[in-house]
Amino acid sequence: MQLSVRLYLDPASNMRPALSIAGDTQQMIDSMSQWKSIGVDHVLVDITAPGGPGARLEAMQAFMTDVVPNIG
Repeated sequence: MQLSVRLYLDPASNMRPALSIAGDTQQMIDSMSQWKSIGVDHVLVDITAPGGPGARLEAMQAFMTDVVPNIG
């Protein structure tokens, strides 16, 4: 069994904080580490970065490069 959550990837912090991975890199790492600490092992990411598909791709690449490897 997996515990999953759907969160917005929201670098601009426009969405509700309780439903988002938002802020700078360290804030995102801290947020994801909190989800992990309560047993979440699967996150469905809904990218909300403004600027169209290119900006969303950049946000996801930054998340995968800078945040995911550092989740404690």
